[in-house]
Amino acid sequence: PTDMVMALHVDASGTVWAGTTGGLARMDGDRAQVVGPFRDSISALYRDREGSLWVGTHGAGLRRLAPGGEWRTFGRHDGLPGVVVGWVCQDAAGVLWVGLVGGGLARLRGDRFQAYGAADGSEITNIHVYADQVVLDQHMRFLEDQMGLMPSDLSAALESLEPVGVEVYGTPTGAAAEMDRAMADSGVPFVGKPRFLG
Repeated sequence: PTDMVMALHVDASGTVWAGTTGGLARMDGDRAQVVGPFRDSISALYRDREGSLWVGTHGAGLRRLAPGGEWRTFGRHDGLPGVVVGWVCQDAAGVLWVGLVGGGLARLRGDRFQAYGAADGSEITNIHVYADQVVLDQHMRFLEDQMGLMPSDLSAALESLEPVGVEVYGTPTGAAAEMDRAMADSGVPFVGKPRFLG
């Protein structure tokens, strides 16, 4: 499709899937084989327990490639609250969750998505998910090493953007916990919770 890779996934068989700015590719040795009829800019890839590959796009919603090779597209008409997908994951109960840039959070129920907003009824605009503390630590090191940002810089940046609020789910440690404390101390509306759903 294109040389710019935006998302990678390695499946159980070791096959590498690449989401590019011009579509989906499956690596066959050192060659990329284009997969599917779509030439979307791909922002996320995730394989669920049933074997479907979920393809998040930057503007065309969410596409599912079933194990049998059938494609299905999910968009606003299926309850998805946005069309720019930031991430896709499946929780321990097998529920598929999607985070959308500018569209918040949604979960799949049957063949439709249910959107979630903040407790006060306002829209959730951006969600970032880290698989575990190791991945979160890598992200924090990137912010510091590659961008020169320290936790106090991040909270100052958030304060200047005048966010409605920040909610953190889980119990981060290290630099992420330091950033959370700096945000809470800065006056940015901040809530830390151990879990998203009670």
